[in-house]
Amino acid sequence: MSYIGSSNFDPRSDFLNLEFGIMIESEEFAQQLQHYLLGDKSLYWKVDRNEDGKLEWRRGNQLKNKEPNYGGASKVFDKLYRAINIENEL
Repeated sequence: MSYIGSSNFDPRSDFLNLEFGIMIESEEFAQQLQHYLLGDKSLYWKVDRNEDGKLEWRRGNQLKNKEPNYGGASKVFDKLYRAINIENEL
C-alpha cells in the first residue's frame, strides 16, 4: 500500500489546514514507487556537517558549501517574510 499526498508538521496545520492524499492498494505500484524514490540517489542532496561543523550539501560527486537552488529570489522572499513577521502564525 502507498500513500501519496501532503502533510505539514506544525501546530497551526493540525487545526487549520486540510491535507489531501490518496491511498493506492497495489504491491506492484508500491515497489515501483520505492524504486523511483530510493533507487537513484543522484536526485537528492545529502546534508552533513564537515569537520568544522559547517553544513555541506553532497549529491554524487558534487559538493557545495551553500544551499543548492537558493538564489536571489529566495533571499528576497526570506526578507519579505521576515518583514511581515509571519513566524507568529506558524
